[in-house]
Parts: sequence; structure tokens; C-alpha cells
Amino acid sequence: MVHGAAWAESEWVVPFTDGHAFIYHGHEDPEDHSDCGPQIFCCPKASRKYLQRFPECDMNKADWEYTPADDLIGWIGPQGPNVFYFYFCDPDDPMALRFVGIRLADIRSVLTKHLSLDNFLEVADRIEIDG
Repeated sequence: MVHGAAWAESEWVVPFTDGHAFIYHGHEDPEDHSDCGPQIFCCPKASRKYLQRFPECDMNKADWEYTPADDLIGWIGPQGPNVFYFYFCDPDDPMALRFVGIRLADIRSVLTKHLSLDNFLEVADRIEIDG
């Protein structure tokens, strides 16, 4: 599933296809891509839970890679995404994930883990995982 050496705390788990991160399309207007952004997982456990919940999704065919925060921060720029979408382990339920879009104002702090994803629990969607 995930390629590379063992996961390190300073890394995130990212699914790629054809060398590009999977993008979450957070829009209804086909011309407005301002809310599109990469899908990032907090750890290998979260990625496994997601694939368990959605076994038919395209991410099952992805190349999953441990990706350092600095690499992800490098994606930010004038032509980069405005939002990064995070899947993370639910701290209150081991059989659930949380999903939240984080805007640029907070993204560096989240990616460097100076700001915990738990701070976004109130606005994060909950994804139930079948046991």
C-alpha cells in the first residue's frame, strides 16, 4: 500500500496517480476550481481505514507515498491549491475517520504539526468504518 521507508511523524500519507496527488473536487461549478485540493492522510492507519470503507474507489489503485511536510508546503504558491483536504483518525472512535478541508491560513501550521487536526473536530465530517 504505502511505498518507501517507515512512516515518520514529520510525514503525511498521500495517494498519487500518474505522479499527481489525488485531488478532492470541493465544488459544484465545473469552471470554479478554487476549492480543489490534494487529499492528505494523517498516517497509514487512516489510509487503510479509508480503503476499507471505500473498497471500490480509485485510490485503491493509487501509489501511496510517505510525503514530508516540506514537500507538501512546496505545493503552495500562486498556482497552487487554496485548500488541502485531510483524513485523520477520530480521537473518540477507533472505527471512524474525520475529513476536513483546511485553508491556506492554517495549512503550514497543520502540515508542520504545530496546529493539531483535532482543532478542527467541530467542523470535520465523520466517516464511519464498517468493523
